[in-house]
Formats: sequence, structure tokens, C-alpha cells
Amino acid sequence: RYGEQYASEDIRKYLKKVKNAQEAHEAIRPTSIRRLPSSLIGVLDEDSLKLYTLIWRRTMACQMEASRTELIQVGIGNPEGDMIFHSSASRLDFKGYQAVYEDTEASGSSENPEGETAHQDNFEALSKLEMKDLVSPVNVNLEQHFTKPLSRYSEGALIKKMEELGIGRPSTYASIMRVLQDRKYVTVKSRVLHPEF
Repeated sequence: RYGEQYASEDIRKYLKKVKNAQEAHEAIRPTSIRRLPSSLIGVLDEDSLKLYTLIWRRTMACQMEASRTELIQVGIGNPEGDMIFHSSASRLDFKGYQAVYEDTEASGSSENPEGETAHQDNFEALSKLEMKDLVSPVNVNLEQHFTKPLSRYSEGALIKKMEELGIGRPSTYASIMRVLQDRKYVTVKSRVLHPEF
């Protein structure tokens, strides 16, 4: 459907990431990738069609080539070199697996993916700059941004992280959580774990 350049060279196989991973459930997958979600409009109700579209897209995307992005970085400063402003922009060089998510004909959905025109404009503007070019500011906007710290773990998120790291077994997770709270290593406030030091 998308062309040979979009298909991965080999069949991709995804192995478990953690050695003691519980593999009790088989994945949900389409019985035929040729059955496009658009062919099921009117056959499935709206929620079922959305679910099938999600599964179909993921199934297709996992066997497609990766997308490729071109990145450009520019440093702009004054002659003394005591002020340097950095800017970067990127543009999509090859859609790869992302093509399946933008294919409204296959999905039968009229939703339009967000365009990348702003990113494209920034990339084009930065790519025109040459070394030692003189740049004059046209418009200066001062904005302050604050970095948000990572959110705290809930019990479920901590258990998921422990699974990823191979810590404990499903049968021990509940007792680990109980010990952490009984010994006052953590307290639960609004369903979020807060470390007690």
C-alpha cells in the first residue's frame, strides 16, 4: 500500500524487555492487514471502528521503516561572544511508519493530522544562514519558561517501573508496597507516593 521503501527489510520481531516478564496474553491483531478500517465503515459501530483502526495502524506501523528527520542547529551571537543564542529546527526527511497514521483513506477518518508548516518555515529560515552572516533582530519577544519536574510515582506507576527494571515479581509487588508504607519510607497523598527522608 505504501511502497517498498516503507516496508522494513526483515520481519520485525519484538522480544520481551525484562527476563521475568509475564507473557500470559496474546496480542490483539488484525486477521488480515488487507482489511482496511475504511472498509468496515457501516459494519462496525463508531467505538469498535476506532479500536480496529488503532490496532490496524499499530500493526502496520510496527513493520514499517523508521522515519528520518533532518536537524539543523544554529548559534547566533554578538561580536564579543558574550551573548550566544541557540536555535534548532527539524524537518521530516522520510515519513516511514508515520505514513500509516496520516493515511485518511485507509482509516476512513476525516481527521487531518496536524501540519508541520511552522517547523518547516523555521527549518527553511535557519538553513539559509551562512557562517559569519550578520543578523538583525526584527522582533524581540521575551518569554520565560519553567521546566516541570518529573511527576511523582503512583503505586501503579512504581510497579510498572519495577517491572521494566526487572525488580521483584508480580506476586511480591503488593508486599513491597506495604513494607515501603509500613516503614514510613513513603507516604501516599492524593494517590501519589511521597518519599520521607
